[in-house]
Amino acid sequence: DKVGKRLNMVIPDEPDAIRWQSLNSTFSQNWGPFIVTTFVAIVIMFLIFVIIYSQRHLDAWKISAMITASNVMFPWIANQLVKFEYHSFESDRERSLLIKTVLFRCAITTWLLEFIRPFTSISAPGPENTIETIRELFIFDIFVSNGIQLLDIIGNFRRHYLGPLARSQNDMNLHFAGTPYSIAERYTNLIKIVYMAI
Repeated sequence: DKVGKRLNMVIPDEPDAIRWQSLNSTFSQNWGPFIVTTFVAIVIMFLIFVIIYSQRHLDAWKISAMITASNVMFPWIANQLVKFEYHSFESDRERSLLIKTVLFRCAITTWLLEFIRPFTSISAPGPENTIETIRELFIFDIFVSNGIQLLDIIGNFRRHYLGPLARSQNDMNLHFAGTPYSIAERYTNLIKIVYMAI
């Protein structure tokens, strides 16, 4: 009676990569919240798009500062949205975060730039110059985005202020834990730069 049946074997995920509390979630439990949170992310993207677009008359460095600030803040917003979703594996969670963050960063950085500074203003004099805006955006991306990640203000505050004030060794060890980072956020930085360069 077992003739013609095949056993499908795969290499299991690491125990740390399994999100045990969401392991038995159903299809509707997985996709329903994903669709809702993606819609919320698109609405947030649209609102930021409109806010920055309404300020299109500003100098190149001010536009670049607003774009960079939104690119720095959105991964935290996306991370909060992803907490409402059910993912059986950490890789699924990172994939959802990657989709939201790539969509946001590409839209705000490149598509918005096309609306603010169209191709016809590539050699326009003054603050309307597209090349000047792109140059300022690259400079802000290099120094501000990376500077914030390197300074790790919250992590340093936890280690050097809250850690010594802890009441027990276990609490102090929790404050000295490394700052968690998302591989999806790091990949989107690279994808955004490559997409903008194309």
